Amino acid sequence: MTENENDKKLIDEAEHRQTENPTVGTEMGYEVSLAIRRVPSGALYPDDFGVNLYIAQEGSDNIDIARVDTSHGDCHIDRLYLPQKHEQRKHDKGFQTDNPEGAVKYMTEEDRWRDWVRRYDKNHGLP
Repeated sequence: MTENENDKKLIDEAEHRQTENPTVGTEMGYEVSLAIRRVPSGALYPDDFGVNLYIAQEGSDNIDIARVDTSHGDCHIDRLYLPQKHEQRKHDKGFQTDNPEGAVKYMTEEDRWRDWVRRYDKNHGLP
């Protein structure tokens, strides 16, 4: 399966599941997943979207690692794996895309997400 086919598979899985989100893999013993939202739901280029990379915690809040969304106007990335006071932690416009597929590709290409999980653990600690 090519990288583009895998990204599309992750998007398709998320769009058709009500209670589950696609898993991108396991790092440091944690299953890492994506939550993908698009408004309107079937739009290729939605008016509003968000892609959240997270670790689910049974009986507790998810651990959010990174998020690309349009919730504050323009597209931006929240690099939640960075230290609390880092200037690029929230609303960093250094990454732009017009759709959720672009965000999924950015998060998953070259296993970038694995590095982010390790950096989250270094900066905040994983349980």
